[in-house]
Amino acid sequence: MYLITLKIQEARSKLHPDKPGKVYLSIVEREPMDDGTVRSQHRSVNIGVSVPKGAHFRDLREELLPYVYNAYLIIDKLRNNGSPFSVDDVSERLKSAIANDRLDTRIAEDFIWDTDVATLKKDLIPFFKYKKVGSKYAVSEETDMKPESLPELFSLLSRKMLSEGRESTSDSYKSTANSLKRFLGDEDVPLTDINHNFIEDYAGWLKDNGVADSTQSFYLRHSAPG
Repeated sequence: MYLITLKIQEARSKLHPDKPGKVYLSIVEREPMDDGTVRSQHRSVNIGVSVPKGAHFRDLREELLPYVYNAYLIIDKLRNNGSPFSVDDVSERLKSAIANDRLDTRIAEDFIWDTDVATLKKDLIPFFKYKKVGSKYAVSEETDMKPESLPELFSLLSRKMLSEGRESTSDSYKSTANSLKRFLGDEDVPLTDINHNFIEDYAGWLKDNGVADSTQSFYLRHSAPG
């Protein structure tokens, strides 16, 4: 699960207060763990764009969009290769593309941002909805499906939260979904069968498997019927 964001770092020189700032593209690899926590690794890449004092992303959108777009393309290509890769692989390839002037500067007109590949920080979602550059940020059609089981429900909720830039909530849903899948095994329990007895059985399974009390509360809070 990858997250892409941009950060403007204003110059901090007292001798040269008007010195342009820099833009860093941050790539974050987020992996939900079994205990409900999230392991994060991030790398920042100086994309070499100078920023006048007080400038905002929207003022530089046409210049900045290609960098975000290319980070997405790199992650997508690595995923399609089928081999394991890390956030270091992504950042090194992006640095190489920038250094060797190999960025794809034109965003395809039919491009749709797929949250399976990466998600955007919340403040960048409108940034990619800007129609002028022919790009749009779209939720996968799968999030419109009607789930029939509890793990499927949480998996879809996780994807929906990602599409809205709500990474922490997405991680919570994904961790709960993974825990429920381990509890159920090959059994497919419909949502209509989720009741108090199911929750008690699940709570007993968590305890028997040595899950910490705080993590048990975390999973039960998310899985209990409303």
